[in-house]
Amino acid sequence: IRDKEIVEERLEWIEEKLKDLYWFDAECFRIYYRESHSLNSMAKATKISRATIYKAINNAKKYLINER
Repeated sequence: IRDKEIVEERLEWIEEKLKDLYWFDAECFRIYYRESHSLNSMAKATKISRATIYKAINNAKKYLINER
C-alpha cells in the first residue's frame, strides 16, 4: 500500500510540474507515459514526426529532472 501511495504522490508532483511546461511538451509526455504509447504509435496516430515527439518528451524529462 505504501508503494502505491508513493507512486501517486510522484504522479501528482509530475502533473503539477507539467503545468509550467509548454503545452505540447507536457501533453506528449503525458500520452507517452500515462497511456504507454511508443514514439512510433504516437507519430502514426498524430501524423507528427517521431523526431518532434521525441524532442517534446525529452524536453519534459529534462525539465522534471532539473526540478527535483
